[in-house]
Amino acid sequence: MRTFCARCHRIVIEDLELFEPYVRVTVRLARYIHDLCKFMTVGEVAEHLDLDWKTVKDIGKLFLEKEYGQTDYEGLRILAIDEISLRKGHRYLTMVLDYESGRVVWIGKHRSAKTLCSFFNRMTSRQRKALEAIVMDMWDPSIKAVRKKIPHVKIVFALFHVVAQFNRLIDNVRNSEYRKASTQDKEVFKEAKYLQSASTSNNS
Repeated sequence: MRTFCARCHRIVIEDLELFEPYVRVTVRLARYIHDLCKFMTVGEVAEHLDLDWKTVKDIGKLFLEKEYGQTDYEGLRILAIDEISLRKGHRYLTMVLDYESGRVVWIGKHRSAKTLCSFFNRMTSRQRKALEAIVMDMWDPSIKAVRKKIPHVKIVFALFHVVAQFNRLIDNVRNSEYRKASTQDKEVFKEAKYLQSASTSNNS
């Protein structure tokens, strides 16, 4: 709020704590919008309050930057690394989580060794030494970054990716044997992929 000071004869700005800088709604309404965004989409909140969706989006971003803008590296012992697909065209974000609590620690653009190295570069030497293990997939750039920046850490591959790699290997062997088999034996290979799953379900 701009006011004229009669004592010093100049215009001063008094902070009434009603508005955030560059935000066109009151602090109280902004907080209400942020709370709604936890349960509703941006479009739904905008329609509910008769606001432009860009206004709602900007307010949501403002609160997220305040709450999660600074990365908290303290107390990290076991990490999990994953990636999120933004949209079609292989555009990814790299996500680092505290494996023990499930807390999202950091998110970086792209899915490369350079991206992950930038995360470790922001850690102090003490914080890096405190890390014991990292759960991740078999993405070579991620493995390269971990080996380069924190070589003492144990890498644990996620079970899903291990099983997926094993299945691809078995499929390659099965296809190779299928091509070498006689016409009569090929009928056996056609159903061989599902024999183990069927046997498992019958025994359960």
